[in-house]
Amino acid sequence: MPTSSSLRRVLTSSLLWCAPAFAAEAIYEINDPPVTSVKALDDKRLNEVIANELKAKGVTAKNAATGATGLDGLSREIKQALLMTVSMKPGSEQDLMVESAGGKFTPIQVLWDDATLVYSVGAPRDVYGPGPTREELQKKYGVGAFVDDGATWDSDLLFSVDLALSKLTKDELALLAGTPFHRMPRDPKARSAVRTLAVYRQDSSLPQPRFEVYDASKEVDRVRFCGSVDAPVTESAAMIMHEVAHALSRATAGDSMEAMKTARKALEDATNAFNEGQKKYNADRAEYAKTKDPELRKSLEARAAATNGEVAKVKELQKVWQDLQSATQKGLQQSPTEAAFLEKLPQNKAPTTYGRTLGAEAFAESYRLWKLDRAALDRAAPGISAWFDSAAFTDTLKKK
Repeated sequence: MPTSSSLRRVLTSSLLWCAPAFAAEAIYEINDPPVTSVKALDDKRLNEVIANELKAKGVTAKNAATGATGLDGLSREIKQALLMTVSMKPGSEQDLMVESAGGKFTPIQVLWDDATLVYSVGAPRDVYGPGPTREELQKKYGVGAFVDDGATWDSDLLFSVDLALSKLTKDELALLAGTPFHRMPRDPKARSAVRTLAVYRQDSSLPQPRFEVYDASKEVDRVRFCGSVDAPVTESAAMIMHEVAHALSRATAGDSMEAMKTARKALEDATNAFNEGQKKYNADRAEYAKTKDPELRKSLEARAAATNGEVAKVKELQKVWQDLQSATQKGLQQSPTEAAFLEKLPQNKAPTTYGRTLGAEAFAESYRLWKLDRAALDRAAPGISAWFDSAAFTDTLKKK
């Protein structure tokens, strides 16, 4: 069991907050809560620690449904959720799955609103429902194959993919047509200390862009959810939706990648043909040095005259490929969709801390909340849901 001082360090991270004197910035926080430390507390110690933490932070617990305040009569699950929330930031929203009896999990939402932790509680439930088959998902949504790539697709994660894709429009699904989903143990390109749930990978070394879903996504499904306590969405579905946002915003970059591959193939073919021609030219020169054949001399002279044109052709194809490569990389760094979004919501105002790391992540985090937890997006980034609802957004997804 952790000591009081060690638990305090876990709960407050590296910061200590005083009672807020004014409204804190609203944010949807998805940092990992200290689940292990909180679960390790017995009931008596849990009661002591949560009471002390609320007092130290100057906040009161309040039931969103009844308006009742205080800790008396609260379940262990609610106290755990409150204790995990005070380790985060004032103004944050935490959507937590708290383990209950019988292998069930209780969805609990806690909003740190000024000097109040406002909590809402759903019914204990299973994390997942029955999942469709891979073939059913492909047929229903028009996506590519579900590939076992070092790990195996199971009913749980197929359920999460179904949850995410079911929220997309026909036009959005059309942009994902044929995109495969790979099930892998972990991100092969991530540093060992980095835990990644899912990735949309668009790499010129791959035959085509694809979604990759990793083992860690199932671990987080037992810690967090997205949406409301009455209709919680698995965190893995939320992360898949985040990666869908990247895929949609880069749809035109996908076209650029195909054009880049075509240009590279044309350059390689022209270069190989030139090199083979030079080999034949050098061999014929050697033959002419021996035979002095006049017809061979004419052929060599004609080919020498054509060499400059062949070199110019290769250089032109090289420039086409390099220009397409530069444009594609620029599109991957910030697509037209992301640029339009950032005009409405600067990166440093993204609804989550992770969204504030890059413009592309600000867009993806906002998109997934728009699809799965509109109330959270409206709270943390007012007005952005309306932008997603408008043609200003949907027009950016149309291929030019």
